[in-house]
Amino acid sequence: MQKNGLSYIDVVYNVLEDWYLKFAELTPKLIVGILVFSFFLITSKYLSLIAVKFFHKFFPKSKKKVRW
Repeated sequence: MQKNGLSYIDVVYNVLEDWYLKFAELTPKLIVGILVFSFFLITSKYLSLIAVKFFHKFFPKSKKKVRW
């Protein structure tokens, strides 16, 4: 008795091969995404300090005292 369909091992092998190929296609984008995320995570403190200095330079504190 001979089967005409794929065996279980062939199906598993084909699925794993498809997953491997998809992962290989996505790896460069994944690495770039991780690098960009890490860059912003590490430099977020300095970026916020620069943003605060920039904001205070263009929008200085008011000299008037406000009474409620």
